[in-house]
Amino acid sequence: MSAKRAIHIALTVLAVALCVALATCGGSHRVAPALQSGGQAIQPVISLDEALAELEGMECPEGVDAALWVELKDALGEALICRVRSRAAPTRDNAKTVDGGAQDPTLQGKFTSTPPTGETNRVDDLTILDNGDGTFTLTWHYQNLGDYDQNGVVAVEDIIPLAEHFGETNEPEDVNCLLAVIDGSGNGRIGIEDITPIAMCFAVEVHHYAVEGAAEEATLYELVSEIARDAGSGEGRLEYSTIIESPAELWHRVVPYDSEGAPGEASNAVLRPSNEPIIYEVSPTEGYQHEERTFSATVTGAEPLTYAWDFGGGATPDTSSETSPTVTLADAGEYSAFLTVTNAYGEASFPFSLIVSERDMWAHTWGGERADSAEALAIDEDGNIYVVGETESFGAGKDDVLVLKYSPAGEVLWAKTWGTPNTNHVAGCALLDSGLLVVGYAYGIGEGADDLFFLKYDLDGNLLWARTWGTPDYDRVWTLAVDTEWNIYVAGVWLVYGGLPDVLVAKFNSDAACVWAKRWDGGPKEGARAAVAAPAGGVHIGGYVADSADGPADAMLMTYSPAGELISLKCWDTGESESLHSLLITPAGHLYVSGLIYDSDTGERTRLLLQLDSELQVVWARSTPCSSNLLFDGKENLYATGFRNLGAVGSYAMLFKYDTSGNVVRGWRTTGSWGSLGATAYNPNGDFFITGSAGSNSGALEVLEEQSYPAGLSSISREGIERGLSGIEGVAEGVETFPEGVIDIGASSVDVLLLKNVN
Repeated sequence: MSAKRAIHIALTVLAVALCVALATCGGSHRVAPALQSGGQAIQPVISLDEALAELEGMECPEGVDAALWVELKDALGEALICRVRSRAAPTRDNAKTVDGGAQDPTLQGKFTSTPPTGETNRVDDLTILDNGDGTFTLTWHYQNLGDYDQNGVVAVEDIIPLAEHFGETNEPEDVNCLLAVIDGSGNGRIGIEDITPIAMCFAVEVHHYAVEGAAEEATLYELVSEIARDAGSGEGRLEYSTIIESPAELWHRVVPYDSEGAPGEASNAVLRPSNEPIIYEVSPTEGYQHEERTFSATVTGAEPLTYAWDFGGGATPDTSSETSPTVTLADAGEYSAFLTVTNAYGEASFPFSLIVSERDMWAHTWGGERADSAEALAIDEDGNIYVVGETESFGAGKDDVLVLKYSPAGEVLWAKTWGTPNTNHVAGCALLDSGLLVVGYAYGIGEGADDLFFLKYDLDGNLLWARTWGTPDYDRVWTLAVDTEWNIYVAGVWLVYGGLPDVLVAKFNSDAACVWAKRWDGGPKEGARAAVAAPAGGVHIGGYVADSADGPADAMLMTYSPAGELISLKCWDTGESESLHSLLITPAGHLYVSGLIYDSDTGERTRLLLQLDSELQVVWARSTPCSSNLLFDGKENLYATGFRNLGAVGSYAMLFKYDTSGNVVRGWRTTGSWGSLGATAYNPNGDFFITGSAGSNSGALEVLEEQSYPAGLSSISREGIERGLSGIEGVAEGVETFPEGVIDIGASSVDVLLLKNVN
């Protein structure tokens, strides 16, 4: 297609485009003239005849094809005529008057200078930079569609750069290069279609920019300074930069003005960074007495910032210069606290009320006519507490499963038992897919001797299903763990009648269907007592392995993959007999292990507490007064529960708080014969619960002054034989009852004990 033919087609399209796009570039409104500065004044009105005469007299620029130049001039002339004709056709819109009653000049064949308006002609890249010395730099680029030579006004001369770069292409993303300025159509190529913006925006003018400021983005803006149009620089689209000083209004924008003082489209607004400190928020503003809290604040301002916290008597320490101090809250009450932040530009103060509350604290027992004990604990997202244990079946000489649900306030909502004709041992419980899972083992409920049972309750205590799994031999589980996909891992021992135990590890899905089952033989006697789901998948198993039936054992930690592969085996020895009883992984990924050290010569039992790294190497080992069941409180503290046997006198329960280096922070014991403390858990509100068993002589709590000490521990190598186990799944036939228990009165020799916040 010839260039001339392309011109005629483009002009036909232009005639239509001009009819609908005249508001894109500028308008005909006027306001009182603004302060003028810089730049040469442009004739505000030019007639069509003057524009055509000027166009006719323009000579072909050097290096431009003469024929192309003539065609471009003809195209622009016809486009200008087309624009006047499109406005001259009588319509209700163009019949309106402007400038105090005068008719639109375009209807008389005249073009009036106007500032850029409309989104197409809006500066949208205004940015602000903190110079660090109390001043700020505003930067933006020139925007005036059709002004290809960027001299401040769209005029006939703008076909010169169009002709010089005709046919060249530019990258669309390079919006500030010179070709992007000339590419008025925005199609990435300089062509005849770029005549249209010249005619469409003819006489649109940028004389200067007004830099404006406002306290709020949407409020009235005030003049800060003016920047002349010819102050721009750069080889491509003109770039402008100006420095404003602080203090100044927080929000800034730039507005183009023509030489008659008419404002154009305002740019995007930018928020000036704050040099002086501003405190927006402090948190937390409440907590519980004698508990640690870490405070922080949302602050802006030039660095460095100096912090001064004052908790008004509500914390220890009561003042701090740290950015985020960790303090221990004082007794319950409301305290007047404040934070002051200072820098080189000033200071800001933020007063706040620190409300310290006392946690609800109670101890409840529950029991029927026979002995009742608690083995496991779970808390749902509403704060309800589920206690699972065993109860002596009256007249049958056996134990049944006991399940209790408490409200957050300690009220027993329901109690149920489930049992087979023989003793039923509870291994643990877990909240599983909107239900409560209870796992244990019993004799004679499946195809073999001791088999596993799985009970699934809904949260109202309805038994949804009861299932069994077992081999023809003795399968006993002592612990369980549930991963994030509701897979159930159980561990314990497997043995034949009259034989010594091997480790039993098995994985079940959420419906208690067996995925895999293994037994591991590392010597004459071994077993598993603890389990925790591994963060990377699979499970860690803690237990023991011994070289003889009656000889000392070594502590053992096994790690199985989700597919049932034994991927790690660690064993440790203190010179005595050791076993691991509890495993805990903190949110930070630290693995804590607790166990028992038994001196066969003296019969003395001591406790072992370990921290392992991600490679399962020992970070530290401590001999502690208590480390049976572990809990991490999320505040860099460990808790361990247990008991100390007093022989014929009974036993007292113990609770110890450790730091993450294994040092004792505080210890408690019960006076009287409270039995023992076992499982621990936190609810969503941070309340601490402990369950266990209590004797009829309940006693009271007293502080223990005990310490932990380094424990000599050596790593040893062991090997074993792993074999698969084939079990049979079935339905557990048990009997449910609804026992009547008594609250807070010793109904029998041993009752269920539940403690809240006794720490």
